[in-house]
Amino acid sequence: MHTSNTIALWTIILLVVPNILNCISILLLILISSHVKRFKNITEEIASNTNWLARTARRVSFGPTAKLALLNYATYIPEIKQNMQIISLPSVQHHAFQAAMDSSTIRVDGIF
Repeated sequence: MHTSNTIALWTIILLVVPNILNCISILLLILISSHVKRFKNITEEIASNTNWLARTARRVSFGPTAKLALLNYATYIPEIKQNMQIISLPSVQHHAFQAAMDSSTIRVDGIF
């Protein structure tokens, strides 16, 4: 009788413990996928906001000082700062500044 109880105990342990680990793994996969979806939405918002900032600067024809002020403001926002890399503009003549503004000066890394 003692042997059958020992076998029954080990049978329960060997059947229940792996199933518990499988359930934990499934919960972790669901949690990770929800975090990935949320991160994707955040990065899409950052890319959209950065694009709108650049378009606004081009349409309003901000000067170099105002454009640098916008870029400096964007670096104080933690979500944008960690995904933004400032690319320096080549030196241009004053009348050619609008053409230089049309080229992208902000690159958001790791979004796509």
